[in-house]
Amino acid sequence: MEQTELTAAESGSLWNNYLNTNIAVCMMHHFLLHIDDVEIRSVVEAAYQLGENLVTAVGKLLTADKIPLPTGYSVHQDVNTRAPRLYLDSFYLAYIKNMTRIGLSGYSSAFAAASRSNVRNFYHDCIKASALLDEKITAVQLAKGLTVCTPHLPTARIGETVQSMDFLGSLFGKQRPLLATEIDTLFLNFQTNSVGKALLMGFSQTAATDGVRSLAVRGTEIAHKHIQLFAKLLTSEDLPAPLRQEAAVTDNTIPPYSDRLMLHHLLLLIAYGLGNYGLALAFSMRADLVTLYTRLGLEVSQYLEDGMYRFIKNNWLEWPPHAIDHKALAEHEIRL
Repeated sequence: MEQTELTAAESGSLWNNYLNTNIAVCMMHHFLLHIDDVEIRSVVEAAYQLGENLVTAVGKLLTADKIPLPTGYSVHQDVNTRAPRLYLDSFYLAYIKNMTRIGLSGYSSAFAAASRSNVRNFYHDCIKASALLDEKITAVQLAKGLTVCTPHLPTARIGETVQSMDFLGSLFGKQRPLLATEIDTLFLNFQTNSVGKALLMGFSQTAATDGVRSLAVRGTEIAHKHIQLFAKLLTSEDLPAPLRQEAAVTDNTIPPYSDRLMLHHLLLLIAYGLGNYGLALAFSMRADLVTLYTRLGLEVSQYLEDGMYRFIKNNWLEWPPHAIDHKALAEHEIRL
C-alpha cells in the first residue's frame, strides 16, 4: 500500500541530496565558464544538466509532502561568475568522478531504505543516470591518460587455504602481501584525498574569512599526510599509486564561491571520507591497516567536529527534517 507521507529515511536522504547536488551544480557552473577541452566540456555539461534535473526532481518530491526546501545555494548568491579559473580541465574530470561516486553510494543506500514507489523510482533513475555519467567520465579519463587503474593480480589458486595466523599480520615486522580488497580501498582513499586536497587548496587561497581559510589549510595538510601513507603502502609492494591532482590548481586568489558553500562542501567531503575509512576498516584484515584506518578516522572525526562548529557558529546550518521534541513541548520549552 502506498504511503501518504515520506518516511524519516526518505525525507532525510532527499533533503541531503537536494543540498549536496545544489553545491555540485554551483561548482560546475563556474567550471563551465573556463574549459578548453571539448571532450571534458561535454562531460561537465552532462553532469551539470543531470545535477539541475535532480535538484528539480527532489524539490518536487519534498514540496509535494509540504516539506519546506532548504535555502541551499544558488549561482546568483554563491558563485562569482567574474572570478578567474581556479582549477584546470583535468581536475574537473576527477572532481565529477568523485562526486558521481558519492552520488552512486548515497542513491543505492537511499533506494534500499525507501518504501514509497515514487521515491524508489526516483533513486532507481538516479542510479542509472549516474552510472551512465560515470561511464562517460571513465572513457574520457582513460583516453586522455588521466587515471591509473588498480593493478592486475595473478589468478588465485582455487582451494588454497590460509595456514597461519600471520595472515592477520602485526603492527611490526614483515607483512603478508596486500589483498585485492585492501589494494582497492587504498586506491580509493588515495584518490578521494587527492581530489579533496586539490579542492581545498583552491578554497584556502580564495576564502574570504580566516575561519574558513584555516580549516581549508588544515584539510590540505591532513589530506597530504594521508596520501603519503597510502602511497607508501602501495609502492612498498611495487604497486602503482593513483595520479595526484594538486598540479591542477591555478594561482587565482579571487573567490569563485562563497565561504558558506566552500565550508559546506568541505564538510560533505570529510563525512564521505570518514565513511570510506570505515568501509576500508571493515575490509582490511592486516593489523597494521586496521590500526592505520582507526587512527586516521579519529583524526578526520575531530576535523569534522571542528568544521561543524564553525558552520554552526556562522549561523549557516539549516535544520534538516527531525523528530518532534515532545518533552520540550510538554514543558513549554523553546528549541534553541
